[in-house]
Amino acid sequence: MSISEEGQELTVTKDYAYDPVHIMALTSERLKSNPSDEPSFLTTLWPHFFKAKASSPSSTVTIKVTDRNGKTYTETMKRPKAFDLGAYKNN
Repeated sequence: MSISEEGQELTVTKDYAYDPVHIMALTSERLKSNPSDEPSFLTTLWPHFFKAKASSPSSTVTIKVTDRNGKTYTETMKRPKAFDLGAYKNN
């Protein structure tokens, strides 16, 4: 994994965090048999997060990740990036 800010490599560290998508799934009304039910399983800290500190909250960063099969994925992220629930909905 690598993260760069406008061409400059940033230091990337592994981080444990609560996964916001997992939390949304746990609290989804469609998973509850009764609207007042609490989730029957709890979320925990997940080890699949990474972080890097950019020099500005509005700079563009490029993130490159290589999966275990050698395929590389790249995203150039303009920031701040909005969290869009629509990306996780079934069509």
